[in-house]
Amino acid sequence: MKDGIERFENYLLEVLGLKVKTRPWKGQSKLPFFLIDSYNFYEIILLKKSCLLMVVKEGVDVTPAQVRLHWEQAQRKWDGLCVYVQNTISPYNRKRLIEHRIPFVIPETQIFLPDLGIELREHFRALRAPKKHFRPATQALVIFKTYIARNGI
Repeated sequence: MKDGIERFENYLLEVLGLKVKTRPWKGQSKLPFFLIDSYNFYEIILLKKSCLLMVVKEGVDVTPAQVRLHWEQAQRKWDGLCVYVQNTISPYNRKRLIEHRIPFVIPETQIFLPDLGIELREHFRALRAPKKHFRPATQALVIFKTYIARNGI
């Protein structure tokens, strides 16, 4: 699988029902070498908006603060929306990307594209099952009311 771009495409199709066609970005020669060494860049059209994907290369480890700087540099060279793509991420780093307002896609985990009005998480808190038992005070009240009703008090 080439650098996770297939996972990205499959994820958008599965979750949003959007079939996107990615193609390598020919303008990456405009970028500094350290960005080209850290990311693969692809162009897509997503919901009629031109997007540049910054797909982090395997074995490259970047912090959310570094991603912010890298994203800003790539965004200066692109007229549309830059989107950070990584296959896995820790919850802490995901939270930090959101705090930095970096649009990102983590396949099978989360999509955060505020400019397009999309925010989707794959993991949700479990809903609590309704309680089937009354609390002791409620039980006492029911027993008392039943007693009063039966005895005509």
